[in-house]
Parts: sequence; C-alpha cells; structure tokens
Amino acid sequence: MLVGEHISLEIDRHTILDDVTLTLKDQEILGIIGPNGAGKSSLLSVFAGLVRPTEGEVSLDDIAFSNWSRQKLAKTIAFVEQQAEPHERIDVRHALEIGRTPHKRLLSPWLPEDEDALQDALLKVNMKGFEKRLLNSLSGGEKQRIHIARALAQKPRILILDEPTNHLDIGCQLEILSLIRKLGLSVLIALHDLNHAAMFCDRIALLQHGRLINSGKPEEVLTKETILTNFHANAEIEMLENGRPHIRYLL
Repeated sequence: MLVGEHISLEIDRHTILDDVTLTLKDQEILGIIGPNGAGKSSLLSVFAGLVRPTEGEVSLDDIAFSNWSRQKLAKTIAFVEQQAEPHERIDVRHALEIGRTPHKRLLSPWLPEDEDALQDALLKVNMKGFEKRLLNSLSGGEKQRIHIARALAQKPRILILDEPTNHLDIGCQLEILSLIRKLGLSVLIALHDLNHAAMFCDRIALLQHGRLINSGKPEEVLTKETILTNFHANAEIEMLENGRPHIRYLL
C-alpha cells in the first residue's frame, strides 16, 4: 500500500539514506529500529511526504507521491513527530481541531462530521472530558495521547510515529503502544526499545548508516548476532509462548 523504492537522501553532501526499499502493508505495524543516527527519523519523514528523497520514489496505492495533492496526502497519512510540543498555550480541543485542517477549506464552517471525528479521536485515546485542559498542563503520557488523537482526527489510513514513547515511564510506554496496536490502521513506527518492537510490531526493519540491513518478523531480525553487530550489546534471546522474542541484555 505504501511503498518506498530505492530511497536515497543526501543533505549537505552527507548520505542520510542509501537505497532503501520498504513496503508498509495494509493494517500492518512495521517497526523501524536502528542505533542513533541510522536514519530512522529521516526515513519516516520521506514516507510521510514531508521530505523529498534525492533518489527513488514513494508511492501510495501505486500512485507516486509526486502525483498526490498535499491535501489528499494529508487526509491519508498522519505523522506524529518525536517532539510534537505546541508553540503556544492551546487547549486540547484546539489541538484536535488542527487535525481537521486537511478536510477544511478557508473559512469553511465546523461541520457535524468534524465534531464526530474529534470526539472519536478522543474516545480512541481515552481522553474524553479533557477538551478544555491546556496542553501544557497535561502529563507526558496525556500529551502523547493528544498528539495521537490530533493525528487520528485527520481520519488517516496510515499513521507514522517517530519514537512515540520517548521520555515516558514504562507504564505510559506500554499504554501508548497498546493503544496504537488496537487502532487497526497501517502503522509505520520508529522505536528505540527493541523489546517493544518485538512485542508490538508485525515486522521490523533494521537501519544502519542509512541502509536497510534486514527486515522481517521480529524473531527473524532480532537475533543476538544482529544486536551485537548493530547495537554493540551482548544479549540472549528467549522465545516466549506467543512466539515473540524477548531480549535479555548481558554485561
């Protein structure tokens, strides 16, 4: 459904992405992992249509991004950035109204379908009743739920998230990932924690120095050899009853 073919990105003569080919399938959670500087955020920006690759092409439904209008693309793909903090004091309702922007024309009225989308987004992230709260009064986990709700208010088919659990405590991390899992959308997500990738992703793609090293099911990608080579960490892999790997790091 969402396909990037031979994606390369060069910025100031530095290669950020190098010949990456990757496909996000319908209603799949595809995790992007890799050490710091591997190119994860840049790859997400390309797949969200925010950055044009130096070489290669991203297509959606077999139509190249270059043939999609910005408005139509924004109705289909929603992106939650790693640092999605607002630049002003706004309440939760205002933040979610911004998510309806791709569906609105200049000076067009607020319609029942907009209100339905807003309320549905709040319900999906368990934040009903928070509409009048200021964003900067919320906890870290609550803020992240609202950022996801703002993306859901766009009514996208595809959700792209850049390390959505960053700086959250473990309970909030698991709640956010469980919430994302239940949405039933096609999800492209960069994750820092390899065990989270193993728990929540259908497939994993490993980046290193801007290149795609491996992709496949969690148990195919997360091996002790791969972890040692790419993350310089010794680990043992235990296969859980659900068939997913659990990583135990060794000193």
